[in-house]
Amino acid sequence: MNKQSGFTLVELIATITLLGIVSVIGGMFLVQIVQSYQWAGDNYHLAQKTQVVMTRVSNELQTAGSFGYNCRRDDELEYTTHNGDDVTISRDNSNLDYQTNNSSYTLVDGVSDFQVEYLSNGVCRITLEISGANDALQEFSFAVAPTYLSEP
Repeated sequence: MNKQSGFTLVELIATITLLGIVSVIGGMFLVQIVQSYQWAGDNYHLAQKTQVVMTRVSNELQTAGSFGYNCRRDDELEYTTHNGDDVTISRDNSNLDYQTNNSSYTLVDGVSDFQVEYLSNGVCRITLEISGANDALQEFSFAVAPTYLSEP
């Protein structure tokens, strides 16, 4: 008798089919990992941009406090810098704009809400809601007190 060793055609087709299914599932898993990594990176970049804006506005308002600022409106902030420039920060569509006497530019984009709330004694709470990766909304809020309030 002649014994032949090897695989039948049915076994080979079944193996190739199973390898294809495992490859597709593994590929989808890898795609999810890459998308999650990219989403996390985008949100980190957004948080960094927003932190820079909030730090800048906070520092300017602390030094501008003795020169006066107006946070009586809930969607706009006006103040005078230590140089004497009048500054307005307001939301225009999805941008947070910074306007002075002679220039205007965007501080941050993707803004879905900008609120300014007067608390007391010249303290303002500023809240930014920004659309991040996958249109997830992130809210950032801080309170600013002018430096003249903290002096004895």
